[in-house]
Amino acid sequence: MFLFVLPSMFIGCFAYRVQDLKTVLALTTVSQMGYIMSGLIVQSVSAGTYSIIYLVTYCFQLFGLLALIILLQNKFDIVNLAQLFLIKRYSSLCYWSLFIIFLSLAGLPPFAGFFTKYFLFLSLYNSGNVVLAMAGLASSVLMAVIYLQMTLQLITVKESHGAFTFDNTAKNALFVERDSVYEYMCAIVKGFLVFLLAYNIGFGLILPSIYELAFPITFDLYF
Repeated sequence: MFLFVLPSMFIGCFAYRVQDLKTVLALTTVSQMGYIMSGLIVQSVSAGTYSIIYLVTYCFQLFGLLALIILLQNKFDIVNLAQLFLIKRYSSLCYWSLFIIFLSLAGLPPFAGFFTKYFLFLSLYNSGNVVLAMAGLASSVLMAVIYLQMTLQLITVKESHGAFTFDNTAKNALFVERDSVYEYMCAIVKGFLVFLLAYNIGFGLILPSIYELAFPITFDLYF
């Protein structure tokens, strides 16, 4: 298991300079699963607890990303990282949600991704699994470069971007189609994005309570 987890942490590095959103998401998810598994395979309840917290947090981030990608691709055929800057023109909520999610996945404070990575790797180190902790730390630095690259493409507009437009120009505003099912789905996604923004920003305050809830579950799994 150790030989599987260690290399998987670095699979996401292959996403460097990849422009297709789905490919980047697939590669980076493998690395994220490597971090989670690293805490579950060691004999440490603390590391296992933070792995479960990491798993739940990443599932929130992943659901938010997938929902945004599906909606944006369906409405405007956004499939390339170089098109991300266009989102700001049509939905501030989508723009800021992606911005915070990318920074959180990069592990920057004070967002949820920073706390989950920090305490997971610290628990691995304290339990004597120095190799896993150092490998996870090295991988997370490389992954941060990839997520920050995506963030820069989200906020940076270059002259070459003038050629990018949404394919469906008849629908030039996000979430305006009067289809009741689509509007209902959009309302759910928007509500979840608001929750995700608050979760990422306030995670440091609620982490002790989350740990107290997750610890008994992990303890039962180990014993």
